[in-house]
Amino acid sequence: MHFDFIDLRLFLNVLEAGNITAGATRSHLSLASASARIRAMEASLDSPLLERWRRGVTPTPAGKALAQHARLIMRQVERMQEDLADYARAAHRINASSADIVCVQHEYGIFGGAAGAYLLKLLDLDSSLSARKELAEELDVHAGAHGSAEQNIALHRAVMRRVAENGAGAAAQTLRRRGARSAQAWRAPPPAASV
Repeated sequence: MHFDFIDLRLFLNVLEAGNITAGATRSHLSLASASARIRAMEASLDSPLLERWRRGVTPTPAGKALAQHARLIMRQVERMQEDLADYARAAHRINASSADIVCVQHEYGIFGGAAGAYLLKLLDLDSSLSARKELAEELDVHAGAHGSAEQNIALHRAVMRRVAENGAGAAAQTLRRRGARSAQAWRAPPPAASV
């Protein structure tokens, strides 16, 4: 049994429309292609998925089960696309900021968890004086003139503090524990006892 996303979307569109013709149109497929795909799905399961009537189709028990799973799968695909879009937006912002180096610990989670919006704003600081002013007001940072190096340093500290307050403290403890274990592992062995 091998169904792709086009098959699953087509099947759901056919059920929602109540007939194969309208389902094919919603799926941007020809009627012949849609019919062939549904027949192939039924053949791979060796079971009919649709009862075909003169005025439309209704799902068989197997078709109902497939529809339930197809809806779950398609919702998961949509969530995955949304999550991956967040990564793409972050990459775009990093690239657009002309930053030479960006380092955000993986343990912070994507964009630093709940405080992640501040990280993204921090990346915009070089490109916009108004972004600095807005972030300074939002984080209640009053250091140096707007756009000054002093203000930038204070903003970086404030953002990292926010990230730490939102779960990064656990990451820092984990890193400290890892470091302690590494140090123990690399200690020189005690000298051998002389006989």
